[in-house]
Amino acid sequence: MKAQLLSKMAPAMAAGELGVALLCDRDGTVRQILRDDFDLASLVPVGAGVTDLADAGVREKAQRFLAALQSPHAVVDWEITVPVQGVLVPLHWAGVVTADGLVILVARTRSGLARLSDEFARTDLDQAVATGAVVDIIETVSAQHAERDDGLYEDLTRLNNELANLQRELAKKNAQLERAIVQKDQLLGMVAHDLRNPLGVISGYAEFLADEAAEKLSPDQLEFVAMIKESSGFMLHLIDDLLDITAIEAGHLRLDLAPMRLSTLLQRNVALNSVLAEKKEIRLLLKIVNEVGDVRLDGGKIQQVLNNLLSNACKYSVPGTEVEVRLYRQGDEAVVAITDQGQGIPADELPSLFTPFQTTSVRGTAGETSTGLGLAIARKIVAGHGGRIWVESEVGRGSTFSFSLPLQARSPAD
Repeated sequence: MKAQLLSKMAPAMAAGELGVALLCDRDGTVRQILRDDFDLASLVPVGAGVTDLADAGVREKAQRFLAALQSPHAVVDWEITVPVQGVLVPLHWAGVVTADGLVILVARTRSGLARLSDEFARTDLDQAVATGAVVDIIETVSAQHAERDDGLYEDLTRLNNELANLQRELAKKNAQLERAIVQKDQLLGMVAHDLRNPLGVISGYAEFLADEAAEKLSPDQLEFVAMIKESSGFMLHLIDDLLDITAIEAGHLRLDLAPMRLSTLLQRNVALNSVLAEKKEIRLLLKIVNEVGDVRLDGGKIQQVLNNLLSNACKYSVPGTEVEVRLYRQGDEAVVAITDQGQGIPADELPSLFTPFQTTSVRGTAGETSTGLGLAIARKIVAGHGGRIWVESEVGRGSTFSFSLPLQARSPAD
């Protein structure tokens, strides 16, 4: 009977790669290899256990497959990994219990499993080894899985086409967005430049009236002049920040790096800002913890960072307090820390502090306003030097803004 079965299977075996078919004893011992398109005979020679065909990592699953086969007498579509030519491949297993033992089929796909079972049906396997009803179970269930595979393939094809269309649409929108950003930056730059000159004139005349014509003006007129001066000064500051952030965001941050003694730069900047701090009765202190020597930096840009941090410290501090500027070395970095005795910043507002146009709930102690751009600009400048900037703050106790600069040349991307 076995020789007759093999002779009937020979034409089907020559038809192309379908899978593996094994005739086993009830305990899973391989009795005969009926078909071996994957050249797996070395894994399960006659006399070996059929579970040896599975990869060692899923051997237990193969044993569960064998146990499940004993109860309903037919098990369809268990996916079990098999080492095929040195590569782990998930294969689909099916099996039937016959009067002569177990017939186990293994194929690459569910549809392949259906074709393999069909080959057995066409070789009258139901008469030689299995019953026709059992083979029909394998063929029917496998065919259902094959139909499901075809449906999944169609769905995947449709989704892939939709994804490709969405990617093309996204690329189109991104190109439009890039053009809009460029146009926005150009428009913002032109508007800022056109506004800067007349606002400068207004601010200059307001300052002249406040300084030179104060004796000829009434108290109400002096108040109006002060409001004009303050408003025009704020607008000028806003325009300068807008021009800076626009250039930086467009990738036009230009740094003229040169060796410079950082302690000297700090002394000069603290002296300049002390004049403004004294108007609010705030004292600026400079403490050189470690002399760090020369640092490669853009003096003008670092002055801009210091001006922003010191003006903020004074803005949110009450009169009669102190602001301390400390310089110290930490590893291969020079660190500048500016500590105030102000109101402090709520913890939930700290993460967005260096984001453009983000302001806090804290207000200046003399009603000062903020553009929400200064810290974002400072962060970009420090990052351009290869450094970092951060803040520590506690409500009611004040804040410390710190930034670091590398003592050795380092790329901003490091």
